[in-house]
Amino acid sequence: MNQKRVLLFTMGGWSHSNEAIIQQLESKLPRARIRVVDLLEQLKRDKRAWLAYLLDLPVMAWQALLDRGFDKSNLLYAPATSRFINHLARRITREFQPDFTVQTTTRFDASSDDVPHFTIIDVTLASVRQRYIDLYQSTERALDHLHAFQHRVFQRSTAIFAMGQYVRHSLIWDYRMPPRRVFAIGSGPNIEMGERAKLVGSKKVLFVGTDWKRKGGPVLLDAFRMIRQYHPDAELFIVGCTPDIQEHNVHVIGRVAREDLHLYFTGARVFALPTELEAFGIAFVEAMHFGLPILGTAIGAVPELVEIGVNGYLVKPGNAEALARALDRLLDDDKLALQMGEASYQRAKRYTWDRAGDILCGKMIELARENPRIPDVRAPKFKLEQLGV
Repeated sequence: MNQKRVLLFTMGGWSHSNEAIIQQLESKLPRARIRVVDLLEQLKRDKRAWLAYLLDLPVMAWQALLDRGFDKSNLLYAPATSRFINHLARRITREFQPDFTVQTTTRFDASSDDVPHFTIIDVTLASVRQRYIDLYQSTERALDHLHAFQHRVFQRSTAIFAMGQYVRHSLIWDYRMPPRRVFAIGSGPNIEMGERAKLVGSKKVLFVGTDWKRKGGPVLLDAFRMIRQYHPDAELFIVGCTPDIQEHNVHVIGRVAREDLHLYFTGARVFALPTELEAFGIAFVEAMHFGLPILGTAIGAVPELVEIGVNGYLVKPGNAEALARALDRLLDDDKLALQMGEASYQRAKRYTWDRAGDILCGKMIELARENPRIPDVRAPKFKLEQLGV
């Protein structure tokens, strides 16, 4: 049997999910030759990328005027830069001659015409569009361009793997992707696991997120202030970000090494993340693995992870009063907290990277076999005409 050749394209770290996906590819395909290419690092090293950036600057400046601001991350989607990234990925693909290629996220298009190509995502723009507009005051015009780019990536994929059913349904309904080409695989935790939370004897409320506003931090802080008169010994731990807060029993921890994060989960009573915008939410999965009751919002895939009254409570985004009532309940009732914590722990067994890897690798091998690559040994040279010059 010929050795499988797999080419994985990434763009930065993607909240450590890339590392988990690489581990699964190596574990499930032990005889395969797997090459990982971080296109962001490739762009930094390739001087020709600067030409693409320069060509796109007038376009981006005009868009900044129309869209009320400049977002440097959108440079990846600009015409010359995105074309250069695609050309770079195709050249690497032709040189490596893989049986299939994979990309994580849709910030770029790494597909080739003659090779089965798979995309792994945790979000579609359509699934969070309105909340994105509300939260960041983005214009419809700016998001239309990103939506079109993302749609093209999906259309050029042999299959798409979403972390949750919510995003899978978005791919089918919002992007008209055939259901047979879209799979929900879930995910596992992206941190080192430790002891399960004991819950009883703790009054610690845990928030973990890098974006204080988007993850609903201000709402949680309001709810915490409301319950302090009933639970004067309650503590709020803020991990992952550093909002300017100096209040009694509010601890702003900031960034924590992955190998140390388990200490905060293990010592908590409740995990609270009233997020304003979320498509999946790996932090919820991590909290479940530690057996924590969860407080979240009824948006995105969060209702897939948290069942109201079973392993936690969900409230509407921005509803501090409802969040405070749920928080009061869980801090006040040991039996309820233990019951919901156990439910979270059992539910977490559905969300592991091992299970996700089984689905991911099994389907990719199956579909790549049905859609074999067309050999092409040519490695095209980069030409300025390809950038429209």
